Amino acid sequence: MSMAEPTNETLSASNGGAAGALWRRGWRRAGRSLRKHRFATLLLTTVVAIVFLPTVTSLRLLSPNDVYYHYDPWMSLATARAQNQLIHDPPLSYFTLVSLLRDGESFHWNRHVGGGIPGTGSAASAVLSPFVLIPSLLLPLQWSYTGIVLLKLTVAFWFAYFWLREERLGKRGSAVGAIAFAVAGSTSVWWLWQGTNATALYPALFWAIARMARGKRNGLLPLVLLGVSFLLSGYPAAIAYGVYLGGAYAVVSLLRFRRLPRRELVTFALAGVAALAIAAPYLDPFVGFLGRTGYLESRADASMRVFFPLAHLRALVQPYWLGDPVARSWVGDSALGPLNNFVEVTIYPGVVVLALVALGLFRRRKEMRWFFVAAFGVILALMFSPSAGRFVADLPGLKFSPLVRLRVLLPVPCAFLAAAGFGLLDVRLRRSAWPAIGLRVAWLVALAAAADLALFAAWFHPHNTREVASLPASKALAYLRAQERPFRVAPTFLYMMPNSAQLARLEDIRAHWGAERAYRDLLRRIDPQSVDQSTVITFNSLRMNLDDPVLGMLNARYIIEPPSIDILRYLIQERTRWVVAPEAPFELSSGNRLARALTIENDGVWAIAIPFDFVRATGEKPELAVTLTSAETGAQLFAASFTPAELLRMPILHVPTRSHAGAGRGYLLEMRANGVWINLLASVGGKDAESLAWGTVERPLILERAFKDGRLFRNLAALPRFWATWEAEGIDRESFLSSGDLDFSKTAYFMGAVPIDVRRVAAVPPSARRVSLSVKERADGGYEIMTESEGAFVLSSSEKLTPELQVIVDGVRSRALAINTIFAGVLVPAGRHTVVFERRIGRGWWPISAIALGLVVLTAWRERRRGFSPLASASPR
Repeated sequence: MSMAEPTNETLSASNGGAAGALWRRGWRRAGRSLRKHRFATLLLTTVVAIVFLPTVTSLRLLSPNDVYYHYDPWMSLATARAQNQLIHDPPLSYFTLVSLLRDGESFHWNRHVGGGIPGTGSAASAVLSPFVLIPSLLLPLQWSYTGIVLLKLTVAFWFAYFWLREERLGKRGSAVGAIAFAVAGSTSVWWLWQGTNATALYPALFWAIARMARGKRNGLLPLVLLGVSFLLSGYPAAIAYGVYLGGAYAVVSLLRFRRLPRRELVTFALAGVAALAIAAPYLDPFVGFLGRTGYLESRADASMRVFFPLAHLRALVQPYWLGDPVARSWVGDSALGPLNNFVEVTIYPGVVVLALVALGLFRRRKEMRWFFVAAFGVILALMFSPSAGRFVADLPGLKFSPLVRLRVLLPVPCAFLAAAGFGLLDVRLRRSAWPAIGLRVAWLVALAAAADLALFAAWFHPHNTREVASLPASKALAYLRAQERPFRVAPTFLYMMPNSAQLARLEDIRAHWGAERAYRDLLRRIDPQSVDQSTVITFNSLRMNLDDPVLGMLNARYIIEPPSIDILRYLIQERTRWVVAPEAPFELSSGNRLARALTIENDGVWAIAIPFDFVRATGEKPELAVTLTSAETGAQLFAASFTPAELLRMPILHVPTRSHAGAGRGYLLEMRANGVWINLLASVGGKDAESLAWGTVERPLILERAFKDGRLFRNLAALPRFWATWEAEGIDRESFLSSGDLDFSKTAYFMGAVPIDVRRVAAVPPSARRVSLSVKERADGGYEIMTESEGAFVLSSSEKLTPELQVIVDGVRSRALAINTIFAGVLVPAGRHTVVFERRIGRGWWPISAIALGLVVLTAWRERRRGFSPLASASPR
């Protein structure tokens, strides 16, 4: 009797049955885990429910984006009061980086701040941390804060729970200790900063060390993933804090068990080397960029600058003794200097947790408690005592950051001691005469500890509606994005606060912690006070040198002024000479056209000024169309149309003459009103175009557009991003920074001797000095330039010359020239050529990173083949 072959239906049924069995087995396993760890799950659920209660009940997102409404352009478009204005950097700097991450822009080169900085090869590597990367890619942008906080909270809790279980502190005690770590006040106020990308991983490091000390194996792959996550956290000091405390913990743990696990120590060392190799493409440019900024030199004594006064020990039990920024009652302490803010002074571990810590001192047979008691005392001493701080102030990783930031380590000893204390309390209550009541009391104590810290965290973090978190659309920024690229902008005062240009997708010459020292020196030429002791660069239009050629060389095409400030327009008026004085009004009504021949009699004219008053508008698409034509060539030099909303905010119309006009040049000005009525001005008794009042602007700055949310001034002296030069001059750095007669449009300035091959370019005759350039942006932050010329020339640029830059001419790598202090140029021969400015972070490190990653994966696969599963062996008992 032959067996029948299985049909497709029977195969599908059997496969479906196998899949169903797999799902059922998975659900049963999850159910068992949930029952086994139900106490820990309850505490974590309580914390999450309290912290995210506004999100659950009213769909208000955890988002500090209401801070944007304290700055233009958003302040002029909507009204929203920041619930906690102290949470400033996350929305204006890190949230903007997350927005770039989502579309893959700026991975290699971030062109949006400081004239360009390394992309993820800088502090922006923090967006590659799993705590930021995963929520940012999986959730809508406005939900990313919620995902980041939830992931940090959850991961820190479970790693702390497993670590404390490994220390044999029991399921209940470990759960309370995990809460004490994951939701500690000094940690929760820092959730939205990149420092907690590292601190949330401290328990994972301690868990791995505890397993090693007890003779258990740690898989190489998990250790490497842990190391890479640490290295990409974006906050070196927080990494160093964890490494130092973890090293001390490892030494004490190994001495405690009198064990020297050579194999595990080698595994740790190999994991560290592999993690460094994998992260090297991001770390190498980060270190190089740090060196160029000069910030480390300015912070050489940062570790010894500020210490907490002894009175601040009250903050352990009274977190609001210096005030509360959310309640607008912050008083602070001026002795703390730049750290005088709630985030930096918070050391609150929780009142209930502190009580359990005190109780944990009496937990016998837990010898490690004395290590953590000592750690708690040493951490406090280093934060409060300059005498103690002097012993560690120069250690790598600690030197450039105030020692008071060691506050992020306090949750580690508190977690262990609180777990020990709750375990003791739980045992005593359950062995009392009324064990049922004792059990309930223990639960209430645990819930009180969780609720105390969760309420503290929930009160600190703002929750906003989706409309507030999403920000209103700005017409001023939309207009700028519609202009031909590339160009940069120079906002004044706090307009588009650095680094919010990343969110607006504009290129800002300012920056917040993103500018080399040489670049900051250039900006001081434009505004001597643009760079202060902080890391934020701002411009004051009263102090700006609008005629400085450096402003044009930086490709700053637009200077932006907040709508509440009106300084630049008056500075332009100071340099406006009236050819026909404005005295009497006459109306240009809808459907009419005005044509006026104009002749410029003097040199140094950049634009024509036409005063007017807006009257009214009707129709579907009302506009005022303006054109300017050259009388000599008939070429149209300017054409634009203005809406009623723009005309209402523009008391004067500036028409650029495109080039620096000379004496005797003639132009034809035409104005056509379509659905708008305006009052023009004329000389006394004039009522027509021939008597039109007009003047000449002798400053390379004009008002191009005025919106409700900002005024846009065009810098007519701005050079393009790439331009041709034939002259070269050697100059020392001091002369370059002080000279006011530099002509970047004609000359490339070298800090030293001019290369011989560049000198030959000066011999190109004037008749051959004609170049056609076509510029195209590349996804890597670089550019592709098509050139056509009759003679050789130097292609100058305002692109920074950094290790990330490689210049390629017709597919062949060429030598980049260092010109104008820190910018790049290249020698281009006559003819047609393709020049590529290519950006790549971590040049030379990517193959090493790939090899290291491959070896780690191969090792993990071999371990798996031999029956070793780090996840299975990691399950706590």
